[in-house]
Amino acid sequence: MTVYERADAPGGLLRYGIPEFKMEKSHLDRRLVQMLAEGTEFRCGVAVGDQVTAAQLRRDFDAIVLACGATVPRGLPVPGCDLDGVHQAMDFLPLANRAVADGRADDVIVRGGFKVSPEIVVRALRAHPAVADAAVAPVPDQRLGQIPVAAVELRPGAATDSEALREHCRGMLTPYEVPAHVFVVDELPRGAALKVDRRRLVAMLEDHGVPAETLATPT
Repeated sequence: MTVYERADAPGGLLRYGIPEFKMEKSHLDRRLVQMLAEGTEFRCGVAVGDQVTAAQLRRDFDAIVLACGATVPRGLPVPGCDLDGVHQAMDFLPLANRAVADGRADDVIVRGGFKVSPEIVVRALRAHPAVADAAVAPVPDQRLGQIPVAAVELRPGAATDSEALREHCRGMLTPYEVPAHVFVVDELPRGAALKVDRRRLVAMLEDHGVPAETLATPT
């Protein structure tokens, strides 16, 4: 199955119309990883009817589903809807969601000249049926510059090991994205907002056998 997406990433309103604090994009990304593993191909930045014509779709595919969505906002017929300072949500929500996504780009790991997004590695690990959550940190490497190292928290009653998780990642990621080490931990270190505390993650990786002198402490 091939999905044409006019935006720069799949997900539609789930990605760009819902604020991160209402629905973390990790839930969407986990499903997308599953779809990729099942053989779905996403072609982003392609507007059907512009870069791809209806005739091309009929020629190249056995069946077509149109799920294009609406891009024109619709106002509510309520008193005050035309006052100054009242704006359509979709005028700023995509910008806000892209700002959050761009902020994650600062965490990129450069492994031998290849850029590795920790979020992509985390998505792949979360797609494993035994994994409840995962986190990735960059570790300096003399030959490659940096390598990704992961820690995972398992679901209650689930069991797996580091090599099984790395083998799972090999089936979903490019070779340079596969974490060099995966540690199974009782619980990931989280802050008050329940997000993974990056500095405590580094300390945890040190405790699990990654030499302290090789760890890159996140800023």
